Amino acid sequence: MSYTSADRSVFQGDAAREGWHIKHLISSQSMQTGRAIQHLITLGLLSREELLGIESLISNDAAAQLLKERRAHTALVLRAQKEMQEKNEENADKLAQFAICSSSKSIQKARLRAALAV
Repeated sequence: MSYTSADRSVFQGDAAREGWHIKHLISSQSMQTGRAIQHLITLGLLSREELLGIESLISNDAAAQLLKERRAHTALVLRAQKEMQEKNEENADKLAQFAICSSSKSIQKARLRAALAV
């Protein structure tokens, strides 16, 4: 199944509105973001399913942390590549394996999201 650009636009608009609504709910609580989310879930005003995939829309910290993780991953892979080049060991498979190990944290997060969505 494929989506048209109109379908994607509608989805993006819906996600942005839902993100704004959730962000407003969280900011209405007088506690840190994580505690506010747990409190809203306990009250039944928010569900885990509603939060999946939209962390960056509801938490400035989540967006900044994601950017930091991506930059750190890129820096690690580039550093490994440079070291390999200096040793004349340019091996794409070895570099790919290093990149996979470096990104295992993201894989774990994706698996957790998938498990929560079920």
